[in-house]
Amino acid sequence: MILDEQGNVVEVKAVSSPPLLYQAAVDALRKWKYEPHYLNDQPIAVQMIVTITFTLGQ
Repeated sequence: MILDEQGNVVEVKAVSSPPLLYQAAVDALRKWKYEPHYLNDQPIAVQMIVTITFTLGQ
């Protein structure tokens, strides 16, 4: 996943996922918002790896 300077998700790529859950994982990540990351007091874009775990209800 890549975040822009404002902490918005701008690119999502699933590395490993069951085919039925791929789109749900991508859709969930696109809704998330992060605090901006800074380098030398300047906001920067960053690349992150995020693990999403799905649990079936009972």
